[in-house]
Formats: sequence, C-alpha cells, structure tokens
Amino acid sequence: MGGARYPHRFHVAASQGCFVYAYIRREDSETAPAGTPYYIGIASNAGRPFRNRNRPVPPPLDRQYVRVVRRRLTWEQAGEWEKRLIAHYGLVHEGGILRNRNGGGAGTRQASTAVRQAAARRMKKLHKDPEFQANAERARRKPQTTKRKSDAAKAYYAQPGKRDEHAKQQKEVMNRPEVRKKLSDLHTAAFDKKLVERGLTREEYNQTPRGRNAEAVRRYRARLRLEKALEAEQSAA
Repeated sequence: MGGARYPHRFHVAASQGCFVYAYIRREDSETAPAGTPYYIGIASNAGRPFRNRNRPVPPPLDRQYVRVVRRRLTWEQAGEWEKRLIAHYGLVHEGGILRNRNGGGAGTRQASTAVRQAAARRMKKLHKDPEFQANAERARRKPQTTKRKSDAAKAYYAQPGKRDEHAKQQKEVMNRPEVRKKLSDLHTAAFDKKLVERGLTREEYNQTPRGRNAEAVRRYRARLRLEKALEAEQSAA
C-alpha cells in the first residue's frame, strides 16, 4: 500500500480535495504482518487522520505509518473507496485485518444502533463539559479555522450542479410535515418565552396592534396556501 510517507504531505492531499488514508502496522502481529493496514479512514482536512477522538484504534505515534492511499476525491468518492478497501482487507471480527467498526463509506450511518447510541452519549456528555465548550468556541473563532471552512465551502459549491442539488435537498427537507411542525413548535416556544419575560400572556399580546397585524398576516398566508392547493388539484384533474 503506497501513499504519502511524511506528515506534511497531508496538507497537500487536503488541498486537492478529500482523501483516503490508512494506519500501517509497524511490526508483525497475530493478525497480519508488518506493512499491512489496520485501519482505513477518509478525511477532508490534514488533521483528521491524527485525531484520537471516537476511534476504535489510536493513530500511530510515528506519523510515517499514516499513509494517504487515494486523493483528489469528492466526499462521496472517498466513501466509496473506503468501503472498497475495507471490503478488500476485511474487518478483524469477520476474519480480516482491519480494526474499523463497520464497512465504512458513511461515517457512523452504517454502524450498529449500539455504536451510534454510544457515540451520541459521548458527545452529549462532552457538550455539557464547560472546558470542552470553551475549547470548541476558541477553535471556532480561530482565523485559520474560519478560512479553512470558507475555502472548503467555496470549493464544494464550485462543483457543477452542487448549488442546485443542495437547494433541492433543503427544499425537500423543509417541506416535510414533521420538520415544519418541529420548527413551528420551536418558534412558538421561543415567542412564548419572550412574552413571559415582558409580562404578557398570549391573549394580551393578540389585543395589541402588533398582535392583530400578526394574526392578519397568518390568515392571509393560510388563504394563499389554500388557494395554491386548490389550483394544484384542478391542474392535476
């Protein structure tokens, strides 16, 4: 298995798009000989292969045993290569030589329910830790972090058809009844909280000029939705 041998090459790989990397065995083991991979992963930035959080195995202490094996990929292509390589070498608990948790290609989406639940519990616990929150906020505010995210977003949306594809996906999600209801409930709860802070009930607010105007707008929009639905039914007929 070839690839970049030194850590600084990961910055080159990340600048070219997403990539697939592998952890290489330094010595012979009962599972496989030295030089064979024991973990396959995908990344879009140079730091991900060296992070130790939420991994089934830690990254090698000697970075020369972390190799780029495929580069210049989209995230979807990297996921496909990850699945292909994991299928080729096999998982340890299935008689193979890799210590990945699952067949790869979609992060934790293909992991078992128990694995996903455990990961969710770990993240909830972390996000309640004040030190973790402070560190995350400092990391988000770093100029290099902001620039990296901006550059990655620009490169993603520069791909032909990505903007239209993303807009279509967002529209489909936002039109789901369960999503609309959840957003409506959140907005209602936030507004009720503001009313409580101002010492008003919903009935008292509805009698104010702003409340009456808001009610008129809601009725107008409801009428428009009904008219559009009737036009759609007539067109279908």
